Formats: sequence, structure tokens, C-alpha cells
Amino acid sequence: MSGRVFSLAIAVMIAVAGLQLPPASAGESGDPAIYVEDFTLPTHDGGKVRLRDALKKGPVILDFWATWCTPCRLAMPIYAELAERFADQGLQFLPVSLDTKKAQKKIAPLFAKEGWNFASLLDPKQKVASKLHVMSLPTMFLVDREGRVVAKHVGFRPTMKATLEKEIEALFGSEPSSEPTGR
Repeated sequence: MSGRVFSLAIAVMIAVAGLQLPPASAGESGDPAIYVEDFTLPTHDGGKVRLRDALKKGPVILDFWATWCTPCRLAMPIYAELAERFADQGLQFLPVSLDTKKAQKKIAPLFAKEGWNFASLLDPKQKVASKLHVMSLPTMFLVDREGRVVAKHVGFRPTMKATLEKEIEALFGSEPSSEPTGR
């Protein structure tokens, strides 16, 4: 009997020690210690966004995309709509274009054509994308106020809106207000 207690005690100590490891910089959805490192990126409309400043306002949908990526263009309006619905709770949408500098000139016309009124961050050398191990597009991270990744989605599926909505509701512990904010 004492051998079992000893083994259990060792297992608990290992588990507790594992919880005290420093946070990783990237990984899969749901990993308790996955944090997005702070970054500052320019936007396609001439601004700059620093992740730490955005997180002070609330959680972030961080979406890696490109103008040539059709699934990205299908997913982006879903992310924008959900950010709008949960805006009163601080949720923000930060799309990050991985387009080359040459292809970035296509972003503004695409946004105008689609009627999108948000800015896209620019990561043409994929420095931020590399730190988060983005391997395909679109890749989206739901990031809480502390910078922890609470969900990750790769690709586009028609059911992703419902799934992401549930993840956002779980993050806030409530449902969104019924009225959009009109931001």
C-alpha cells in the first residue's frame, strides 16, 4: 500500500512541477502555458498596432491570412462579425497579412470591395507567424487579455462560426449583448 502512496506522491509532484514551467511562446489550442509574445506591426492603412496595447482593451482574434487565400477571405467576415458582437466585452479582431510587400498593395482595394472597415496588420517576413508556428492559412488564435492562446483554428469550415462563438462565450463566461455596437 505504501508503494502506491509513494508513486501517487511522485506523480503529483511531477504534475505540480510541470505547472510551474515558464510559458511557451506558441502551441496548440488549450495548452495551459501557451502565450503570444508581444509584438508591434504596421497596418496597411499606415498605423501601428502593439499586441500588449490591444490586450489592455480585451481579448483578441488574431487571424493570419493573405490576399491570395480564398478560405482566408471566407473566414475574415466571420471573425469581424464576432468581434463586433462581443465588442462591448472588449473583443477585437486583428487580421495579420502575410502578403509580400509587393502584394500588400492589393489589401486596400480588397477591403474596399468587401466593405471591411478594419485595418490589417502586416507581417511580410512572417516573424510573428513563425513564432506562433503558423504553417497554413488561414490560422486563427483566440487570445485572452493575458496573452494566452485559448483556441486555435487552422483552415476554414462552415461550422467554425458556431464553434468560435462558443469559445468566445466560454472566455467571457456569458453570451454577447443582443445589439451590435456599430463600431
